Amino acid sequence: MTSDYCKREAEHNLGKLGRLAGSDWSTVIHPQLVIASTQLVRAVKDRPVVISALSHQADWLLSLDRDDFHDLLGGEVYGLPIRTPGEFLRSQ
Repeated sequence: MTSDYCKREAEHNLGKLGRLAGSDWSTVIHPQLVIASTQLVRAVKDRPVVISALSHQADWLLSLDRDDFHDLLGGEVYGLPIRTPGEFLRSQ
């Protein structure tokens, strides 16, 4: 599950992840997503990410954004574990 905001952010950043990222996104990842609509004011850039994850009772918050999530918030926010996609996959 993700929010429409997070989906847009992921699609915006696909070019940073290598030449196969767009294809993998459209054929493997995106078809499996449940996308929740958010009507949030974007007062602080990444606040909607955290609010969406918490409000939809996510099990994990996955992000490559080390500055805003990992370094600032640490390993969790309100009990919600924060991991990179790689850390998450290794834990599974």
